[in-house]
Amino acid sequence: MSHEGFVFVARIATVLLLILVGALVRTFAGPSKRRVDTMNAGGLVGLAFGVTLSYIVPASLKMQQSIYFAIAGILLGFGVAWLVARRMPREAH
Repeated sequence: MSHEGFVFVARIATVLLLILVGALVRTFAGPSKRRVDTMNAGGLVGLAFGVTLSYIVPASLKMQQSIYFAIAGILLGFGVAWLVARRMPREAH
């Protein structure tokens, strides 16, 4: 497999992983709109943090670091948001 083919397969796998993580987070959040909004806000803040952090890393690493830092930031944001969201009632409002 060529390098371009490997990069293409890796990007598809990354997108599928993000879709699965988003579905898992939605399942954990439950039917409560406040909890879902909290988790979404955590994901967006994490995304912004990850992309901002990627500019600090030197470009000599020869990778698309903004993508990987964004994914790590989203997961970190979901984790922090979960600490807040789990204290909210699970019922739908």
